[in-house]
Amino acid sequence: MTSLELTRDLATLKSVSSGINTFEQDIQTHTGPELAQARGFFHPDEDNFAKSMLIHYRNYRASLYDILMRRKRILSNVQNQTDAVAFLLEFCSAVMIFNLSSILVSHFYDKKHVRRKLNEADARWGIEADTFDQLLRALTSVTNQQNLASAAATYEGLRPELIHTLTGTEFMWLIGEIDNEYLQVKRDGLKIWSAKAKWGVKSAGRGIKRPILDAAYFLQSWMVEAFGQIWLQELPVIPPSHQRQLTELMEPGDILFMRPELKASTFMCPGWWTHGALYFGGQKLLSNCGAATLPNIQRAWDGMGHDARIIESLASGVITNSVKDSLRVDHTIVVRPKLNSSEKKQAIDDAFSHLGKAYDYDFDFRRADRLVCTELLYRCLHGKGDISFEPNIRLGRPTLSADDILKTILSSHNRDNFDILAASTRDMQSRESVFLDKDGASAFLAKTLGK
Repeated sequence: MTSLELTRDLATLKSVSSGINTFEQDIQTHTGPELAQARGFFHPDEDNFAKSMLIHYRNYRASLYDILMRRKRILSNVQNQTDAVAFLLEFCSAVMIFNLSSILVSHFYDKKHVRRKLNEADARWGIEADTFDQLLRALTSVTNQQNLASAAATYEGLRPELIHTLTGTEFMWLIGEIDNEYLQVKRDGLKIWSAKAKWGVKSAGRGIKRPILDAAYFLQSWMVEAFGQIWLQELPVIPPSHQRQLTELMEPGDILFMRPELKASTFMCPGWWTHGALYFGGQKLLSNCGAATLPNIQRAWDGMGHDARIIESLASGVITNSVKDSLRVDHTIVVRPKLNSSEKKQAIDDAFSHLGKAYDYDFDFRRADRLVCTELLYRCLHGKGDISFEPNIRLGRPTLSADDILKTILSSHNRDNFDILAASTRDMQSRESVFLDKDGASAFLAKTLGK
C-alpha cells in the first residue's frame, strides 16, 4: 500500500464526511417526507426527494465499501505503521457507514408512508425492493453490533500510540473524525458501543500488529453480515498482457469505459457500463503531440506522476492515474473520438482544468465545481468537432451515465464521430479474460447496451 493510495483514500473519506453532513441536514430540514406522511401519499417532487436520499446513501456507502474491501489483503499481514494507518482508514470507513445508515434509519423507521416509499424497487437505479427494511435489520443486528464494537475496542486500545505517531501528519484527521463519529453514533438508541467491554480485544502490551489482525476479522465479519457480498472474491484487474495491448493501441484523447462486476458502485449506477476515463498517455506523449505547453496541463505537470496516463473522477476527486490502477475492473472498452489534433489537445487540456475537483455524489450536471466520471468526459468532449451529448433527466436532475454516452456513440447521427478500438472482457464463470479486436469489441458493446 503506497502513501499515494493512503492519501487518496483519506481524501475520499473527507469528501464523504462532508457529504454525510449535508445528507443529514437535508433529511432534517426538508419538509417533503413529513408532508407526505401526514397526507398519506407523495407528490412527484416529494417522491424524487425520498428516492434521491436513498441514492445518495448508496453512493456514499459504495465509496466507503471500496476502502473497506481494498484493505482485505493489507490487514492479513500488518508489518508497520503504514499498515496501522490502513486500519484507521478501514475502521473510519466502517464507523462512517454505520453512522450514515443510522441517520437514514433513525429518521424514517417510524414513518410508515416514507418507509414504504423507500422500500419501493426502482429499476432505473438498481434499487431492490425492501431496501430500507433490509438496512434496518442489518443495522440493529446484535451480531453486527458486537463485531463492530470489537474493532472499536481495538481502536481505543491503540489510540494513544496512534496519536503519538500521527501527530503533525495529515492522517490525524482520521482520529478526530472517528472520535466525532463516536459522538454521533452514541446519540442513537442502537447502543452499539454498549457491548464494548464484553467483546473488546485486550491490546495493552501487545503492540500494534496483533490487535489490528484481531480487529480485521471483526470488521470483515461485520461488513459481510450487515451488507452482503461486495468484492468478496479477488479484486478484479484487466490482465497485464491486455493492458499492454490496449496501451499500444491508444492515443492521447481516447476514452475508456469500464465495468467491475462485483464492486459496490456497480450496483448503484444505472446501466451496464459504470465508469469512464480519458487517456492522455503521460508526459512523453503529451510533449510529442504538442500539448505539454497548454495552460491547464502545464499547471499539473510537476505533480502528474511518472506513471500517470489517465485522468478520471473517482471518489477521491478528479485525479491522474496509472493504467494499472485505473484498470482494476473486469471489463473495459476503448473508444476514439474522431477529432483533429487541435481539438484533441483542447479536450485533454479541458479535462486537466478540472483536476483536483471533488466527486459529485449528487450526480448533478447543473454544477461544475464537483464532477462524476461521465461529467468529466462531457465537459471536455461536448462541442468538440461534431460531438454532442444530451443529458437525461433522472429524479428531476440532468445526468449522463456511461451507458448514455455509449448509446449516443452508437446512434446513427454520432456513429461517424467515433471509432471503437478494442475491448477486454471477462467471463464471470470461467474467470478467463478475452481480448477483442475492433469488430469483436463493437459486437460486445452492442450486446451490453441491448442494441
